[in-house]
Amino acid sequence: MKPKFDHLIHSVPIAFKLWTGKAWRRRSLEWAEALIEFFESNGLTQRRILKRGEKVGKDTEILGSHLNAEGYQVASHAMKRWYRAFEGEKPLNTGILYDVLAKVRSGKAPVVPEFSVSIGGADDEADDEPATEFDESEPDIYDRAKWHFEGDFPEELDEEQAYVYTGMLVTWLAEKGFVRGEFLPEAKRIKAREIIGKQAYQIWDGGLDSNMLTEEGNAFAKYYIGHRYDKDYQKALCRSLPTIYHVKDTRRNYNRLKPLIEERYQAWKKKRRR
Repeated sequence: MKPKFDHLIHSVPIAFKLWTGKAWRRRSLEWAEALIEFFESNGLTQRRILKRGEKVGKDTEILGSHLNAEGYQVASHAMKRWYRAFEGEKPLNTGILYDVLAKVRSGKAPVVPEFSVSIGGADDEADDEPATEFDESEPDIYDRAKWHFEGDFPEELDEEQAYVYTGMLVTWLAEKGFVRGEFLPEAKRIKAREIIGKQAYQIWDGGLDSNMLTEEGNAFAKYYIGHRYDKDYQKALCRSLPTIYHVKDTRRNYNRLKPLIEERYQAWKKKRRR
């Protein structure tokens, strides 16, 4: 059992919950095997991740406390890039991990305060900001509608329901002025109440990434999107529903969720000013 405030680097149980397809579950096991081999063979751990003779399985988790200081630096910088490389059907490529390892060992990567970030889903109480990563050519991908289609999406629902979950957050981001560039026309239409967030998210081909948001919008998105947003969404809207996808896309529902997002945002801003 992981300590209360430990950080998840990779969790097979969470992946199995999100991805019900056999192919994706198999890939999650392959990811865990590759990560364990990488961290242990490069001297990046301070204790064994698996017991002797134990194999990667549905309960395998890689924790921040498994890693030494150098391993934690590598994980802090590498994991988003590494996961992003597997969007779609790209082959397993540990070259990304070795590239980051080289940058960390050469001093080219900024130092991340130990245990200050949540990698892959830490406990909600660990509310510190995410790591500042070195520049990358590709954007951070916050959400893709297809991740929901390929996950535990109820067969009886219209596919449009897969856009509601992130669409609610898109509405808030637009209202706060956190959308930029070529995506501004839809944001302005949201603010004018001509369209709703779900519709904008559909126009954007079901994608939300760092290229679409302002600097402050990205900073908050990296902190909030994931387990914090999911917790607020379920608390506000899902208590009597079978899944998050059964939430109706109404202004009333958005108004129930909005205060929780705003509360998180204000608390995050206050912490940043310290």
